[in-house]
Formats: sequence, C-alpha cells, structure tokens
Amino acid sequence: MSYACLVLVPAGFADDTNAAAQDYIIKVFGADDGLTEGSVTDVAQTPEGYLWIGTLFGSVLRFDGTRFVSYDSASTPEFSLKWGVPRFMPGNDGTLWICMYDGGMTAWDQHGFHPVLTSTNQPDRLLWSTPGAATFVYLDGRLLAGKKTNEQWSWQTVSLPAPAASGQHCADAGGRIWYLQASNQIGIWSEQETVTLPLAPGFKDQAIKVLTADKLGRIWIGTDKMLAIWQTNHFEIMTPTNGEAELNVKRIVFSGGDNLWVEANGKMRRCVGRQWCAESSDWNIELGRRQSLRFLHGDAEGGLWTSAGDLGLIHIATDGGLRQLTTRDGLPSNTIRFACEDHEGNIWTGYERGGLVQVRRRLFRSIGRNEGLSDSLVNTVSGDTNGVVWIGTHSGEVGRYENGVCTNLVLPGRARAQDSSAAVAPDGRVWIGAQGAGLVVYEGGRMRTIATQAQLQGGQPQAVYPRLLVP
Repeated sequence: MSYACLVLVPAGFADDTNAAAQDYIIKVFGADDGLTEGSVTDVAQTPEGYLWIGTLFGSVLRFDGTRFVSYDSASTPEFSLKWGVPRFMPGNDGTLWICMYDGGMTAWDQHGFHPVLTSTNQPDRLLWSTPGAATFVYLDGRLLAGKKTNEQWSWQTVSLPAPAASGQHCADAGGRIWYLQASNQIGIWSEQETVTLPLAPGFKDQAIKVLTADKLGRIWIGTDKMLAIWQTNHFEIMTPTNGEAELNVKRIVFSGGDNLWVEANGKMRRCVGRQWCAESSDWNIELGRRQSLRFLHGDAEGGLWTSAGDLGLIHIATDGGLRQLTTRDGLPSNTIRFACEDHEGNIWTGYERGGLVQVRRRLFRSIGRNEGLSDSLVNTVSGDTNGVVWIGTHSGEVGRYENGVCTNLVLPGRARAQDSSAAVAPDGRVWIGAQGAGLVVYEGGRMRTIATQAQLQGGQPQAVYPRLLVP
C-alpha cells in the first residue's frame, strides 16, 4: 500500500546549508489576531510569561499567547505622564520598567502598575534592580538611582567623576556600578563612594576596550591584548589557550550556558572556559567591518541575534553559521530595530505599520521535488546515525537525503521495481524491499541483492525489519 504524503524530517537530520526559511517559521500578528495597533516599537517578557508590546501611539499591550489586553493613559491612571512611545527595561527581579520617550516611568510587577517617575528626562538603560531599588544610566553617563520607601520612590541623579566618553556602564551582582574613566582606569560607584580601581601591573600598559557584566553580575574586560574576568580583588586572564597569545578585543557577548562570543583580531569566535569552540567566518565577512549594529545579544542555545542596516534579522548559530531572514522569508521589512527572545526560545520583533512578528525554530523540514525527491508517494522513512534519511517510494526508487539534497537510487534487477521500503539496521546497513527487486542491502556505497523476487516465491517484503534480519 502507498500513501500520498509530505515527508517531514526533524531539523537535526538536515545540514545547516539549507535556506533560512527551512530553519525558521515566521508569523506576523495583525488585526485579525487581535492586535489593534499595527505599529510595534518594543517587546519584552516578564517571568510569569506575559509578552508586553509597546506601540507607536503610546499603548502597552499584554499578550498571553491567545489574546491582547491594551493599557493606555485613559484606562491606566498609574501612567504618570501623557503617553509617548514606550520602551521596556526588564529587571532581574521580575519588574518591568516602562519608560516614555516624552517622559515619565511606570513599573509593573505581580501587584500591578505603579507610577515611579515624572521627569521628562528619560534614562537610556537599566543597569541593576532589586525589590525597592534600581539604577539607570542616561546617555550622557549620569546615573539615576532610586529607592522605594513606604510605597514611594525617591530618586537622585549622580554625576560620576572623570568618565570616559563611552563609559560602558555595567553593574555587578551587588549593585555596584562599574564604568570606564578617561584615564583608562575603572571607576566603581556605590551609594557610599566612588573609587578608582588600581589595575595590576600586567594591565597598566594595556588599553581597556570593553567593560561589561554577564547575567550573573560578573565583570569582564577586554583590552588590546587580553580577555579577563574580575575575581574578588583582581582580574584573572581568560584569553583562550588554543589560539593567539594576544587579543585585541572589540566585542564581548554572553549567550546561553557558559558560551562567550568574543570579536577580536578580526574574528568572531565562541569560547567556553579558555577554549575557542567555533568561529563565524560569515560574521567576519558580512558584519565584522560594520561599526554600528542595531542590537546584538546572545540566545539561550549559545548563538547570537543581530541586525544592521537593511540586512534583515541575522542569527549566528553555535557553530558560527549565519542565517539571514528577510522579506523573502516573510518579514514585513528588512529594517529590524530590536529583537526579544522569550522563555521558549522564540524571537519577537515588530515594525511601524508592520505588526508583531514571531520567529520560531522549525522542528520539521519538508523533502519534496525541490530537494530532488522523485516521487511524492512515500512508503517508509528511516534515518541513519550520520543524518542521512532513506525514503521508500511508490515508484520503487529509494531516496537518499543528505545535506539538503535527495539522490534517487534505482534498485538492481531486470524488472522495474515498485513500492520500495527501506530501513537502517543498527550496524549501518540499509535493508530495502521492493516489488520486482526482492530484498536488497545497501552497504559501503553499493547495492547487493540478498533474495530475488523468485527466491521469495513471488512475494515481496511489505515492510523491512532489520533488527530481525541482521544477526
């Protein structure tokens, strides 16, 4: 019996050279899905799973995966000033800080919305937060530090001493703010004081290029010679040992697990501990020369997401391979200004007049005539340990799918084979049965007939069970 079907193969069987559309599914949410405002300016997720969407006309939408709930200045008195375009700053403590371009800031937590600030000077980034305290940084390098007492927030603006033009402010696990000073030194601010960190003699002749903190609040630096992490009272060298002795660091990006991406010496590489694990040659060619990226952040699997210019949405996989999603794949536009990863690994973005977009990993890939499969009537599918998929078809040919391409094998015998079935044995041999061909084994790149149609007394194997046939 034959079956008319579309063959679906788990993504792990296919090679990464396939088109990006084979790797991801893009869904655009619009009015038909309940998204009442089509211009999306920001997306964030809070720990309980809600997705929050900011819109061009000032509303905040909450999405639970099924329906959108809208909040605006008319329905939500906790929004302290007239609505502008909202930006979201999620805190590690689960608080969502909602900032407006025309001023004002509102916080959301499990108890609801709370007005926290009415100033028209909006901070640029959230550096650190804990229940009852938060620290932001302005574009000019000043800090905005707040404390909550009796449900009321009080704020102070802090001008740090001797900041560099690009202070690269970040926070450690204790809430201390680290920043670069103009003298190529590091300043550390706390509520009590600001101190200048004395660097060890081995670092004094080096230029600090990157200062950043990982998700655990550990402080990292990249200089023109090395990579290092702060350990209690000193910087410990973390330059990988299986590469160059010196690194001129340009970027440091943290992704899932212990994965660290470092752009240095003209290369973008992933390391774990002190070992290089992968290099993105595509990054070196396409993105390494670009000084300005719209965003760049790691994902939970250890890869990177980014965008630049009108290149669309770009993913760097853990092996360094580059995937580029554009309007050809279903995006409303190739200009991507932000991206947010949710708890399930889906990527969300949005556009002005383009709606809300979800990008999720495709679990299955189709194999059909575009990949070279000769027959759409399929009897059996079996995969071997090398990722090759074997397909028995109504026409009798056996499809061998590898690296995105299907090769069709003709079975031996005088009679034209029909209705083939194929199965891979534990030892790697492929057993094939078909009308007109009998029983055939594929091994070492060659086919060998085990039993002819006549030897099978005119019958044919309707199904092949290699575990029973192979000793």
